[in-house]
Amino acid sequence: YEIDATTGAIREKSSEPLKNSGNTGTSGSTGSGNTIGVEQAKEIAVRHAGFTVSDVVFSKAKLDHDDGFLVYEIEFLKNGREYEYTVNALTGAILEFESETHR
Repeated sequence: YEIDATTGAIREKSSEPLKNSGNTGTSGSTGSGNTIGVEQAKEIAVRHAGFTVSDVVFSKAKLDHDDGFLVYEIEFLKNGREYEYTVNALTGAILEFESETHR
């Protein structure tokens, strides 16, 4: 967390996984095989941020590998803020997230 020292308001927050599960999978981005699918990953991310898919504008949604995990990188904009999420493509768990004012 980044907290404003004067007001105590949260200015920015992010998180990272504590350890690697070792399960990397290799399925495509459509949800076939072992992955949850890009549309479900989008839904998980925007719901976590407190929105619905129709409330936001997506700038990125892609399947990738990150530190041994098969992940979806999801980025979207809402009310002048940019949200970035890394979602485990196999479990749907949010591995990392952050938001900041979009410039």
